[in-house]
Amino acid sequence: MQETQETYGFSKYLQLGLSVIPIYGIDEQGCTCGIKDCGSAGKHPPINWRTYTKERMTPWAVASYSQEKYNVGIVTGKISGVMVLDIDGDLPDDFPKLPKTWEAKTAKGRHLYFKYEDGMKNRAKINGHNIDFRADGGYVVAPPSIHHTGVCYEWVNAPLDTDLADMPKALKEYMEKKEDVQVVPRQEYRPQGSYNNYIDAAFKSECEILSRTGEGGRNDQLNKSAFALSQFISHGLSEGDIINELTAIAHSIGLKGKEVEATIKSGIKAGRGSPRNIPDEFIVEPPVIAENKISPFNHEKSDIPDYLIKNAPSFIGDLISWILDTSLYPQPVLALAAAIPCAGNIMAHKVRTETNLRSNFYVLGVAESGAGKEHARQCIEKLYAASGIHSTLLGDPASSTAVINSVVRASGRGFMRIDEFGRFLSAISGARGAAHTQAITTNMMHMYNHAGQKFIGQEYANNEAAGGRGDIDQPCLNIYATTVPSRFYKSLNADDSIDGFLSRWLIFESTRFDVEPNLNRSSDKPPKSLIDAVHFWQDQKMFHSDGSDGDLAQYTSIKPRIAKFDDGARHLFYAFMKQARVYMQGAGQEYERAIWNRAAEHAGKLSLLCVDTDTFTINAHAMQWAIDLAIWNANNFISKIKHYISENTYEADLKKVMNIIRDEGRNGITRHSLTRKTQYLDRRKRSDIIANLIEGGQIMEDKMQNDGRGRELTVYKYLF
Repeated sequence: MQETQETYGFSKYLQLGLSVIPIYGIDEQGCTCGIKDCGSAGKHPPINWRTYTKERMTPWAVASYSQEKYNVGIVTGKISGVMVLDIDGDLPDDFPKLPKTWEAKTAKGRHLYFKYEDGMKNRAKINGHNIDFRADGGYVVAPPSIHHTGVCYEWVNAPLDTDLADMPKALKEYMEKKEDVQVVPRQEYRPQGSYNNYIDAAFKSECEILSRTGEGGRNDQLNKSAFALSQFISHGLSEGDIINELTAIAHSIGLKGKEVEATIKSGIKAGRGSPRNIPDEFIVEPPVIAENKISPFNHEKSDIPDYLIKNAPSFIGDLISWILDTSLYPQPVLALAAAIPCAGNIMAHKVRTETNLRSNFYVLGVAESGAGKEHARQCIEKLYAASGIHSTLLGDPASSTAVINSVVRASGRGFMRIDEFGRFLSAISGARGAAHTQAITTNMMHMYNHAGQKFIGQEYANNEAAGGRGDIDQPCLNIYATTVPSRFYKSLNADDSIDGFLSRWLIFESTRFDVEPNLNRSSDKPPKSLIDAVHFWQDQKMFHSDGSDGDLAQYTSIKPRIAKFDDGARHLFYAFMKQARVYMQGAGQEYERAIWNRAAEHAGKLSLLCVDTDTFTINAHAMQWAIDLAIWNANNFISKIKHYISENTYEADLKKVMNIIRDEGRNGITRHSLTRKTQYLDRRKRSDIIANLIEGGQIMEDKMQNDGRGRELTVYKYLF
């Protein structure tokens, strides 16, 4: 029985062993990629798609892309076992005869799929015709995607009904014999030491941007890159280096030889006459690795970008995938939240950054009751039990001394779980809280700060009888707490943020609440690959000597191995440190400065989770992920504080009224309805709050006619 076009999509292609990626779809205005006049509407991936030339998306990730919103892309090459001939228009008379194979109708022609063969290279404009070829490092748009012209991609010979053919020998000979473009091997640019860091960073950035440019914008970007780099020729950058590197990249992304040469020369000629000034001190904005760049002070958007979860590097990415693949109701945000301190505890005392940052994290997962907060925590417990490190799991702390004692028992590290964190925070920070519970936050802050040094326990009269003061050599405490939004935000006050306690936390809120269960979930038995990764870290030594220890061994038993930043990661990290200081200067409130003060530290710690275990280095891709996540966390938390945290009762009431009006949307709320929703306020206070909101430009007062009664109604509207 022949399958219908509706049979095919993300999940079906994944089942067929193909590596799939989402492609921006089409709305009424055109491509939804957000790039003005992109010239390639409906063909841009919203993710760093090259990840999936080496690995396939997990089922949960595939399921998260709506067929109605995204077009479907198939990554060609070894990962999928296919190569694709992309034919626009009619074939030339001398073109070899093609066998029956998978064939899809496109907007301009057709795609023919063949079995993968090693060594086949991508081609563009074969022999000057509108024929391209995609193998390793390429992708094609597949049925049932919709082209920006409105044409739907359809199968002519569908995979379930047709055998995948070998590529004909005559076709290979045709391509090899008459190919008029010499493909130059792509080699990564390596500075020879003759240029300063600013030029090296600019060179690498331009090369990275050009190599990621898609069809439709390649020649224009080549010209821009040539122009930008030639601005450094007067500072010593070799014109030959520019030509050689850009030519190699241009050929690798499918541009032709003569066209490439002319475009580069044009860009260099224009750029020479406009030399760029080089700052006295190296500082450069981190290059964008993923399409969804996060900007500071974007306090209105709180949803975490998908790529920060789906493209999480190394061990932490594998851990997230396992948690989600085994979930009845997957919670990607909470899976990321739980994975961070879980991995931090596993790596505790075994590795540090070259800036002496450690893998200690305080993380809070916020979600409504019943949303699925427990699953990630249960997965971590199973992984720890299967790996033999269950003894490092710590329970809710009942007192400040309990915090210290639990970490001492776990040999200076531990994964602490705190449920109902909102209730916990109210108890330790409230006016009625006992002194021994209020001191919990103090000890948590001190342990956080002393992860790279000696923590001195508190002095009590019975310390000697209790077995000692409770000193800890470089405590590495990781905490994963959960709570519901209402209880957490109601428990906060401005001092919690300003005094530094909550600025040390990474806070993840999930608004997802699935109704349909994931009936295709995998077994929750920890996979061997994750257990092996845990064992790898447990087998690492805690003391590493590089010959510069001096008398260190006499007073410490722990000296973790250093994970070095590569050049790209180091440039990114130090540039972001400076950026965070700039953000602090531009912050309007003290709590904003406190949060940005911790942002670079968060980024450094997060990058540590992505260390390459073969070389013990942190690369630029990992660092960019860590920086983006740290920026998102700062933006998200500041946005919540702006809406929920109050310094006094009046401000609390003012924000409640403002939130009620804001939640009504653009149509606003009548005075009568607002009065009913704020009956806890007396008339004078309500009027005073409304007057202040109007004067402050946060709301406006409007008049409208009541339906049929002829009375004029007062309406309050939030100014978006």
